[in-house]
Amino acid sequence: MITPRRTLMNTPNELLTPIFSYASTDGGKTGAALSLVSREVRAICKSSGADITTAVLCGEYQLKRFFIMLRRRPYYARKVKSLFMYPTRCSLRSNEYYPFEDNKNAVFYMLAILKTISANHLETLSINIEMGNTSQPLVPLIPFEFPSLKELSISGPLSDDAFEQSLIAPRLERLHIQNYATLPLNFGEHLVRICPRITHLRVDAPCQGEDSMALPRFLHAYCRLEHPSAEVPQPQPQALPAPLPQFHPFAALFPPPPPPTTVAQELGVDVETRGRGRNAQSKSVALVPSYLRRIVIGFRPLKVDDILNGGGYRLYPNRDMTIYKKIASEQSYFAVERKEDLETLEDRRKRSMLIILSLPGPPTDHSNWIPQDLVRWRFQEDLKSWYERATTGKGCWA
Repeated sequence: MITPRRTLMNTPNELLTPIFSYASTDGGKTGAALSLVSREVRAICKSSGADITTAVLCGEYQLKRFFIMLRRRPYYARKVKSLFMYPTRCSLRSNEYYPFEDNKNAVFYMLAILKTISANHLETLSINIEMGNTSQPLVPLIPFEFPSLKELSISGPLSDDAFEQSLIAPRLERLHIQNYATLPLNFGEHLVRICPRITHLRVDAPCQGEDSMALPRFLHAYCRLEHPSAEVPQPQPQALPAPLPQFHPFAALFPPPPPPTTVAQELGVDVETRGRGRNAQSKSVALVPSYLRRIVIGFRPLKVDDILNGGGYRLYPNRDMTIYKKIASEQSYFAVERKEDLETLEDRRKRSMLIILSLPGPPTDHSNWIPQDLVRWRFQEDLKSWYERATTGKGCWA
């Protein structure tokens, strides 16, 4: 008896499906190529969703085509595991630039895709809901139920309502807020409700306004969890020149500087606590999720400013770093680590960590940057971070 020759086509579908799924982890290129191999392979992909394990969608055209493709498949074949969605057309290889002018349709298709895919399979999501000059609709932090979602990276006009109307993501462990309009004053309470199992948090571009103290208050509460009764010494004033005499004509123009304060004094936080460790309670300290062990604060460049109409541009953060520098200087009193150093993986899981990054600096000379370069750089950073998290688990946490 002659044993039939083993080929790809006579391999059981139960073996081909996971092979195709593992191969289609590059954002959709391999999945699209598989569908062109033969009708049999295309039928396997359409019936199992193996070709759309990961997807990178940029611009209204790609978003619309992907949404139409999903609607033509049965629900069980819409198994997207990692998804990256961007409102404008961008490419890592070309210098094309499409500004954030009117992305209302693109955001509409983003939400339609999230509502159409298999909710039980999505694990990693990166979404940018910037709409440019058009009115910004309310988009909740978690707009739909995703019981398997583990990592979320979101950028857009997030405000208090986005957190209040957000659904719950019970398995979400890593949250990256790249940009936002405002943060609610009870930011920690919303995190406890929305993602009770969160372990990693990164927030970029803290903004000014009435809510500007929401994030510092949350960081201060996070630092006080391990040692709530720790005392921070009063900072000593710097040596300054002797003040002008009281009756000097310029005395009113140069008043003496206010005495330095601690973070708790500047934020008006009541440090009186009851209990010890993470079970301690305080009257006005913000609530912190119990599983949270690592926080990263970045200062993402968001704006480009014309310099004296000379055609040059400069990058700058949109919030002063003084309060964050002060928090970083005090975190050692509460035994909160600044970096990983040589700690073992088990130590990282147990010990609290707060990393406050320095001002942003793109890898190239940006003295003559134009707005196109800034948008392209942001897109490249977002896509690289998503790809690393989807494949290696690193990305913005490294």
